[in-house]
Amino acid sequence: MARILVVNMSILLISFILAWPSPSSAQKVHTVKLTKGQVIVEKDQPKEFRAYLLSESGSGGILVTPAENPSYGNILSVYAKERKKLPDIGYPGGTKSGIELRVIFEDDISNLPDDAWITFNIYQAGAIGICPYNKSSVICRRGK
Repeated sequence: MARILVVNMSILLISFILAWPSPSSAQKVHTVKLTKGQVIVEKDQPKEFRAYLLSESGSGGILVTPAENPSYGNILSVYAKERKKLPDIGYPGGTKSGIELRVIFEDDISNLPDDAWITFNIYQAGAIGICPYNKSSVICRRGK
């Protein structure tokens, strides 16, 4: 009987330790709002856009979840990949590393106004800040 009690208490203690929350960068999610003026929509692919995101100190896998804006329509798929170099857009210091985001919609989005927007929640291990990377954007800064 005592042996069963010891085994049960050990299992309970191990379960409690494994369930205890630990500090992790996995809990940090960056919210990025993209306007249509900040994304690239190709004429031959009017149902999708590409966007580049500057990722300060980010490394490892990327998880992107949309917080859809009805003016953009239904999202069919979201692809995100790490890029060692983003396109050079004239910032001092040249190209930066970051994220390439490709989003495919159910309907044509090419005729949306430039101020139409959509928000994404982005997790990337170690990232201090993630922001849109284009000429109308501001380079990410700590605490921004």
